[in-house]
Amino acid sequence: MRKITLACILISGPLFAQEGPPELLENFGGVSSGVAWTPETLNLLATADSARGQGLHEDLLCSSCHGAEGVARSSNWPNLAGQISGYTYKSLYDYHTWERTIGEGGPLMGYLVEELTEQDMADLAKYFSELPVPPPQDLVLTEEEIDIGERLHWLGDPKRLIQPCSACHGNQGEGVFPDYPVIAGQTYGYLEDQMLQYKSGERHSDVYSRMRLVAAELTDEEISAVSRYLSTLSPNSPEGE
Repeated sequence: MRKITLACILISGPLFAQEGPPELLENFGGVSSGVAWTPETLNLLATADSARGQGLHEDLLCSSCHGAEGVARSSNWPNLAGQISGYTYKSLYDYHTWERTIGEGGPLMGYLVEELTEQDMADLAKYFSELPVPPPQDLVLTEEEIDIGERLHWLGDPKRLIQPCSACHGNQGEGVFPDYPVIAGQTYGYLEDQMLQYKSGERHSDVYSRMRLVAAELTDEEISAVSRYLSTLSPNSPEGE
């Protein structure tokens, strides 16, 4: 893979979740999340019990969709293994409060986690974060997909005010705590589906509309290409390979 060194990258969004400007919410689907990264929330994640999380994983039958080791059974569902604990916690919380209800799994997840406590969700998130990240997807990319994927991942598109994927998700898609998820090795079908939902505004669980604003500027062809490209990255590989 060609490595492009950025002279600078755009600064990522603020740490605390809030509603944002009314006109932005009106255009992009509403309040993003009820999670704020307060010291209490961060401490909850830091002291979470992964062994208890494993028990919840078994009791809730998470493996029926996400696999026994957090590797999804199909591209309909995300891989959870090795995911940033803050992102998994936030996702569970958004389902828990019914802020995130769209897609095939939205209502199902809402009912499954509706009765969970914040401690339960933190423990689950800690458990999944300690599992090994899945290997990259075994895909053969076209030259066009590689070109589009590399450009968007490393450079973005300044003319359209699109920051590079790597600015938030890391050079190898390894994610950044607390809530920028691991995207390396994620199933490309799931990545594509989520970006299309961000583009349409159906999914609005992104703080400050940071993914909606990016996806809204991408064509469907670019979304498909960059999804396939990102799924072939590995956070365990040397940078740029």
